[in-house]
Amino acid sequence: MSDSSTKIVTNPLLVLKGTHGTTLSFAQNIVTHQLFQKTMPEEGYTGSGVYFWRYNAYAKNLATCWYDYRVRKGDFKENKGAIIYVNIRVLENEFLDLETPLMKEIFGAFAMKLIENDDDDVKIRKLKGGIYDLFIETLEKKTGLTCKVFQVRIPPPKKCQIYSRTQLFLGDPFCYVVRDQSCIHIEKVEEIKQ
Repeated sequence: MSDSSTKIVTNPLLVLKGTHGTTLSFAQNIVTHQLFQKTMPEEGYTGSGVYFWRYNAYAKNLATCWYDYRVRKGDFKENKGAIIYVNIRVLENEFLDLETPLMKEIFGAFAMKLIENDDDDVKIRKLKGGIYDLFIETLEKKTGLTCKVFQVRIPPPKKCQIYSRTQLFLGDPFCYVVRDQSCIHIEKVEEIKQ
């Protein structure tokens, strides 16, 4: 017999889709070991984690552009690229959307307070990823919740012709940053045809 005053609270599971551009050999290694290389705060636009383009009509092109960008930068020596398609499974209360107007305001105030007395723009740009990490850690402490995945907009890779015109109308593309890799479920790997 159940008590009518008892409420069962469930937390819906979100299933987010994304793409990740890398080399074919890195992709094969990721599939074998089920482990992505985590971007550190000084390297990432928005802090530590594994970055995925939110799946939509442009996600494949953005992953390809990211691979091409890393090749041009000299980060990838291999001339075979791959796109990893994933499902990201996360409970709703472990997902943070940093693109809502309220969250943008809260984050903006937090960031401005940290940098208000610093005039060194180069230093601030280098700290940017760390500021995102600190913001999320502060939110976690205040709420008692864990942020395993967050959504944010980041600029497309430089010289991404495929997205540049679209960007005029849609703005920067959405990206998921996964902080807990147990949320990542690889669906398939597709070789980039050059």
